Amino acid sequence: MNKIITFYLVFFSASIIAQSFNLSELEKLSTNNWDDFDTSATKKGYSYYSSNKDEVEESKEYSFQRNNNGKAKFWITKSVYVDGSEMVSWQTNKQSDYVKIKEQIKALGYRFVESKFYNDKNYNRYKKGNKELSLISGVATSDLGIEINYYEISIAKEIKKNKKKYFAIL
Repeated sequence: MNKIITFYLVFFSASIIAQSFNLSELEKLSTNNWDDFDTSATKKGYSYYSSNKDEVEESKEYSFQRNNNGKAKFWITKSVYVDGSEMVSWQTNKQSDYVKIKEQIKALGYRFVESKFYNDKNYNRYKKGNKELSLISGVATSDLGIEINYYEISIAKEIKKNKKKYFAIL
């Protein structure tokens, strides 16, 4: 009986961890083509949710354990902009995921650029070479009226036009 309980605990823990992304994985996803992005997200247990294409961007969004109300434990979105820039955003409500990403930022050579507070959200920006990373933390209200912290990690590559530098995210 103990072996069965141990198996389920290990299996459950491993499946929850598998849905999280580390910073290296997000960097790779930010440069993946659509097919590779779909494969990577699907392998982690995410399901296709929606697409958007307009005059500014094309994006695809995937969710993990989405309920009938459209709420999910995790979201990942890839966007490609008309200027050629690409961005990946991953959303979680797990503070431990956010802390792990923050620890990986310095280890992977990102440097802090700035911190802003806007619309009840905290924004931190980091840069490494031609990549810019933003961390957003805020509070959302659940269907039951309970406030839940959420975290969004976005990585974009720099675009150079007319000897000026632009980023897909600000």
